[in-house]
Amino acid sequence: MAKNRSTKEIERKFLLKCLPPKGILWSTLRAKYTTIYLSTSDPELRVRRRVNLGSISYSLTVKIGESIERQEFIHPIGSQLFSRILAKRHPTVVEKDRYRIKIGNLVWEVDNFLSDRHQGLYIAEVELESRGQKIHIPDWLDVEKEVTNDPRYYNKNLAVHGIPDPR
Repeated sequence: MAKNRSTKEIERKFLLKCLPPKGILWSTLRAKYTTIYLSTSDPELRVRRRVNLGSISYSLTVKIGESIERQEFIHPIGSQLFSRILAKRHPTVVEKDRYRIKIGNLVWEVDNFLSDRHQGLYIAEVELESRGQKIHIPDWLDVEKEVTNDPRYYNKNLAVHGIPDPR
């Protein structure tokens, strides 16, 4: 079983203006995620199943803080615990495919949300080394629609409320 992990997460998130060229996006499927949010307040508490190239992992994650920078603690759990929680038919489940696109020295992760309440939503995020790190925004992202600091687009809030009204 994997070890516990604690990291500081610094990321920016954007809505997509259009899908990246098919040859880029669809050839880079990284993983399928099923996430159940047990607490959406701060600290956030979730359990997750990650399926990647035939391997499956399960984890419990605690995230502290909101916005661009947060502390994240990840602890591996067993499949039985995840299955027991999933069997409770928890209303805060998010399912998504995640794609990785390397541009320069950064890796963009594009999430395609699959749950009924989230279909059609794509969010791209990039993890940074520092808050002020300069990045090149790919042309398929909407620079005007950075949602890093928009709580409506935090995964935990998407789990509870579905896709937000764009207004």
